[in-house]
Amino acid sequence: MVWTWAVIASGLLLVLLEQRLKRQAFERDVLAGVLGRFGDLAVTGTELLVGDALTPYPLTGMRAWVGDGGNGIAYLHVEGPTVALVRKVVYRRRPKALVAMQAWAQTLNRQAHDNPEHGMSA
Repeated sequence: MVWTWAVIASGLLLVLLEQRLKRQAFERDVLAGVLGRFGDLAVTGTELLVGDALTPYPLTGMRAWVGDGGNGIAYLHVEGPTVALVRKVVYRRRPKALVAMQAWAQTLNRQAHDNPEHGMSA
């Protein structure tokens, strides 16, 4: 009986820790001015932020697009003068993942295009 309660308590602690980490990540994104996030990639009005460290790359000359690799696999491509990234997503059983990837790419492209100071180059 004691063992069962220990397992339940451990599970509850893990749930609480996960919620706290998600809240901290959300607060960090708000402070950074994140407009959209896809996995470890985030876009603000002027920068692409990569990874947990939120390494910044200016949106100048940057663009993003989604390529379908077939068989329920898609690739998010992000390219600019200072960065070239590819992220693979299996969306076979998660069609919303493909939609989220496409929406994020549109957000990056819109921010890079709409901001004349940080616009896309030809």
